Amino acid sequence: MRTIGHREPATGEQPEHAPTGRRRALWQLRPTRVLGAPLHARLTAVPLVLVPTALAMDVLRLATGDPAWTGHAWAALLFALLAGVLSVCPGFVDLVMIGIRGDAGGPALLHAAGGFLIPLVVTADWGLHASEQLWLPLLASVVATAASWAQAWLGRQVRGSGCELVA
Repeated sequence: MRTIGHREPATGEQPEHAPTGRRRALWQLRPTRVLGAPLHARLTAVPLVLVPTALAMDVLRLATGDPAWTGHAWAALLFALLAGVLSVCPGFVDLVMIGIRGDAGGPALLHAAGGFLIPLVVTADWGLHASEQLWLPLLASVVATAASWAQAWLGRQVRGSGCELVA
């Protein structure tokens, strides 16, 4: 079992709250991983970089008047949206299969709800970039960036709360 915020048990050692008997295999569940790295955490890094990048491109579009920046922002939001949707899947699997108890229960559910709402916000931002307006896509990018960072902060609260990931 992996305990966030606590030390890992030594090999062969079980924590006092470890299930016994038939559920012992579930005790060893871990977050979805690829090549040893948690998949949800790795995939969320992409939109956390690309959404503010789209905001910067919107500011450059406003400052220079060059419409090419809108196309670049549109492409950045498209890739952010794809990575964001991909990151929701392992995050949801981790929440359902592993479960969370302790102080992180509320933030974990808020984080899960945000995981489904943030792609909608980014989709709206992406759609507004197809218009010829200048200020509306910029405002949408500010909202999408703030929402993405708030979602990331909430995810860190879940990981850093000392919660136990349990089967």
